[in-house]
Amino acid sequence: HRYFPSPQLRYPDPATERPTEYVTEHTVEEEEEEKEEEATTHSGPFTGEDRAAQSRRRCRVVYGEPPPDAMLQTNFTEGAWPVSNPVYPFQNRIFLAKDSSLLYCSIAKAFSSNWKRIFLTLTSHHKTATNIEANPDILSNIRYPHELLWFKGSKSLLKDLDEQEVKSVMEDYYKFAIVRDPVLKAISAYRDKFYSTTDDYYHTYIRMKTGNTICRDIEGLRTRQDSPSYLNTAQIDCENKYFDLQAFLTWVFLVPNSWKHASPEAIYNPHWSMSVPICRLCQPNMKYSFIGHFENGMEDIDFIFKQAGFHFEFPNISDTTMSAAENEAFRMDVAALPKPLVHELYQKTWTERYILGYTDQIPNEGGQYFVP
Repeated sequence: HRYFPSPQLRYPDPATERPTEYVTEHTVEEEEEEKEEEATTHSGPFTGEDRAAQSRRRCRVVYGEPPPDAMLQTNFTEGAWPVSNPVYPFQNRIFLAKDSSLLYCSIAKAFSSNWKRIFLTLTSHHKTATNIEANPDILSNIRYPHELLWFKGSKSLLKDLDEQEVKSVMEDYYKFAIVRDPVLKAISAYRDKFYSTTDDYYHTYIRMKTGNTICRDIEGLRTRQDSPSYLNTAQIDCENKYFDLQAFLTWVFLVPNSWKHASPEAIYNPHWSMSVPICRLCQPNMKYSFIGHFENGMEDIDFIFKQAGFHFEFPNISDTTMSAAENEAFRMDVAALPKPLVHELYQKTWTERYILGYTDQIPNEGGQYFVP
């Protein structure tokens, strides 16, 4: 990979969601030194713990040094830095397992349902890891792990803690998240929420309500002369609440949020929103211990299980039902995406991918984006 002078990306322009100012502070030689430092700061394979430390360094490359008041407060709005999801509260994404001193930030489409099954069992159901090991069916019996009401009263969500408890968790818990390439995460979300015909209440609700607001928004955006051309060549049928994958990805990544008229719940839905704001990965006093990659499969999960002392099997439970023929048809849809669109998607998600460790490339002084 070629390295470029490292810019400090200042406050994003809300209209374009791109940085408004680039200030070069590092030389190419300094970037090469940082690259060598990252390669020598650990022995053995590059782990999620190494990635967490790398992400903290890259947050500073992207956003600069955090201001003194950037420490997260117990109301979870003061000190939010540098960005946060304005609709889905951060504190509702943070799950705790007190007996294991574990903190987990839930990122959708990255094993989150099955991680919630584990944390739900360890907290609201008052079971231990030994209970799960003896009776694995405890996990599979939890059909919908997304209901936060199940966690109510157990102090298993960060939002339930008082100031002193939050401080203790930040200092003492092993904090982890599993992330996913943002484009592949959104593709998976489309497959699960809009392509599959899973007919339970949860999927039907999102497909009908959220799908309708997104489709109507895409329909209206087509009338704008400055809208991305991919919207006009995509297939939509709002009477049947249908829009194809091309339309969805274009709407998520290439249309500025300030142009959208869909509901805020659709625009900022965590299934396709960026992970850095959702989990406050750049927040100075979060200091994640481990950031795993979904693409590593069980390798990163096994590392966390070993850290936590878990000896049961990670659940392999899917909430989405699709036939082999449907899966094959969807793979063909993904393969048929226009290459220029795919290139633009990866350009648009550069900041996320760089911080999360999916690319080592950084923009040059002119703010250009680069794709591996």
